[in-house]
Amino acid sequence: MAVPFLEHLSIAVDEARAGNVSLRLPAIPSNQDHSGNLAHGAMFQVAETAAALAVGTHPTLRTFAHRQKVSHIQYRAEAPRDVTARCAVPRDAAEAVQAQLRDQGEATLELRVEVLDGWGNDICLLTAVFGFSV
Repeated sequence: MAVPFLEHLSIAVDEARAGNVSLRLPAIPSNQDHSGNLAHGAMFQVAETAAALAVGTHPTLRTFAHRQKVSHIQYRAEAPRDVTARCAVPRDAAEAVQAQLRDQGEATLELRVEVLDGWGNDICLLTAVFGFSV
């Protein structure tokens, strides 16, 4: 089942592997602001979605109850063209979460999502914070 809001933004999957995702947000009129750049809200949404999919597809992390607690974003440049949001769960993240859950009964994981334009320019950086419990 598709998520209507994501469908409205026309977000497309460029690459998807377990714990690693790359999503494309097209620079179509409905995603642009008054000056023709991608709207910050649309870029925030594609970045948050990339983080959620990276956790949700990770073979170990997806087995724990989790929720996205907070996200912080730094906008660095305007984007008049398509952007790509990339998020990969670091190799040691699952082990760290498992250790925190074993020792404390809950865990936190920060994931970075880079949003780049087609030339590799840094458009924004989102840090998503996930909470895990047993």
